[in-house]
Amino acid sequence: MQKLFLVTVDCDLRMDDVDVRQAGLDALLEVFADEGLAGHVTWFVNESDFRLTELHEGFLHEVIARGDTVGVHDHLESFRAKSADVSLEYDARSVLAYCTAARDRLAGWLEAQGCDGRVTVHRNGCLAQAPQIYEALAELGYTVLSDVWPRHRGNDRRGRAAHDNTGIPLGIGPYRHDTANFQDHTSRRGRFLQVPVAEMFLGPFRFELLQRWLDASEQQGADPAVFTWCLHPYEVINDARDAASSGMVGVLRDHLDRCRADHDMEFASMTELAAMLAEGPA
Repeated sequence: MQKLFLVTVDCDLRMDDVDVRQAGLDALLEVFADEGLAGHVTWFVNESDFRLTELHEGFLHEVIARGDTVGVHDHLESFRAKSADVSLEYDARSVLAYCTAARDRLAGWLEAQGCDGRVTVHRNGCLAQAPQIYEALAELGYTVLSDVWPRHRGNDRRGRAAHDNTGIPLGIGPYRHDTANFQDHTSRRGRFLQVPVAEMFLGPFRFELLQRWLDASEQQGADPAVFTWCLHPYEVINDARDAASSGMVGVLRDHLDRCRADHDMEFASMTELAAMLAEGPA
């Protein structure tokens, strides 16, 4: 069984000081280069909140030069509709307008650099899930998503339920779905390739969960087994929030080394994974 480890970074910078934001991004870039991950990382760019195409162009130039995957990260909790009708939980028109603006800014920047402006990879902020969101993403041409966190229930930044994936088992491999059946992990057809998140955040990374995930993948006959990790640039900033933390950078290095040495993981990006699975049913 091939074992793939997907390092994915949600570019929520969450600091006012642009230089400190950049320090977090630079620290991640340095670690990934040293660990041989260049070309195998997925960056979900939060353009609407943090204007990376304007304020962090150097970072984006480096990401593109390495051949990493660039996707979009949209936080959509502001568009929860005030309606008792659960079918209108999100305001579909507002979600579409917001997601279009973010996608177009990043696509326009890519095209200005002479790159392919098609952006096909997306992750919702707080892993929010709703048919209205997926309808907007389908209209915008996204094909690879990563919003499902098996065995987990979570809230958005306003404290309201964002997702409930408690019925989805550990070790589940990437699956395909359409706009309404995003929790049907048995689905093998649909416009979206859903790549479930196995672990969140840098500090509390659980290696026992990694082994449980691999064991469950093997039991389910998954090949490759895909373990997706989500972390954020702000997690490598020190407590004073004025520079990168050498301690947390060291933790990141140790985690990556251990994944390779103790668990024989190979690193891959969302684009690389999608290419590997391209021959599956669509």
